[in-house]
Amino acid sequence: MVLTLPLTDATHHIINRDILLAMKPKACLINFGRGALIDEGDLIPVMQSGHLQAASSMYLRKNHCQKTMSSGQC
Repeated sequence: MVLTLPLTDATHHIINRDILLAMKPKACLINFGRGALIDEGDLIPVMQSGHLQAASSMYLRKNHCQKTMSSGQC
């Protein structure tokens, strides 16, 4: 899935746990839009579970990324 959306009230956290788990196992998520399109609090556990193959975003909140980088999963 590739996101290229602007950040608006309607698109804030448009990608959440339900959407992530509805994606095919081992799918990839690429976000070219603003970071707040993805609920990082939902993304990280889904990534850690192995459901998604990869996720890439140009904008991530620093504190979430630092927590998972130390475990090698950011």
